[in-house]
Amino acid sequence: MSVIERNTIDITSIETNEERRNLVLYISDHLEWGEYLTENHLRILQDKLNDYLDFITSDQVLEHYSKEQYDCIVIRVLFSFQIPDDAKSFLARASQIIKEAGYSLEWKYDPR
Repeated sequence: MSVIERNTIDITSIETNEERRNLVLYISDHLEWGEYLTENHLRILQDKLNDYLDFITSDQVLEHYSKEQYDCIVIRVLFSFQIPDDAKSFLARASQIIKEAGYSLEWKYDPR
């Protein structure tokens, strides 16, 4: 699964720490960045984030996980390539919107 596959959740997990249990919905982003690629890449990522929000807000998530299994939902994007500044700006704006909806957005460079 990857960022280009629409209407699909790439990976899920429950992460538990001392404070809470997070339902983590991962997006695997293997696309490259570049002068001519960034705009299209961000559009693809935005579509995937919207798909994840639809999955959560339409309660499809409850078909797989009961509310008793987690305290918070986190969308975590794993990027295979270094994240450029304009992508970081996009992610910061998206994070704020997702936070206002009651969820969390995280991202990191993970070149595995």
